[in-house]
Amino acid sequence: MPDPQLENHAPNLPDQDISYAGLSVLIVDDQEFVRRIVTVMAEKIGFGTIETCEDGEQAINLLTDMKPDLIICDINMEPMDGLTFLSKVRQDFTGKVRATPFIILTGEISTALVTQASELRCDCFLLKPVAPQKLKERIDEIFKGESVQSEDD
Repeated sequence: MPDPQLENHAPNLPDQDISYAGLSVLIVDDQEFVRRIVTVMAEKIGFGTIETCEDGEQAINLLTDMKPDLIICDINMEPMDGLTFLSKVRQDFTGKVRATPFIILTGEISTALVTQASELRCDCFLLKPVAPQKLKERIDEIFKGESVQSEDD
């Protein structure tokens, strides 16, 4: 059952023209509150399956069983940070997992971070706290195959 306190942080999103009901998302963040907020947003967007992990290491273990359609991930986590996780997804996995769209949620974006993540084929950067509509717009762009605008654009 959704947490009423979280409902206030994830307002209703406008009607969508893409159905995400048959798709899955993996949310990776070391902060429980952020995981819960992003989970509520993913529910409102309409994702059929939502999994969460506390760090990249836990997420790598989950990817042996789950092949998500989207990954939303923090950068600063221990023991495995988001860039290391992204690198492993792109280099150590094959097929659908390797090609999974990847959104980075972070508290700050630097040129070095953008360069490193872009080299690893990160699809989008969003600054925390992310607005629900902004997250939905970026997800829609990814799944429509459009050029994705990041926060630094």
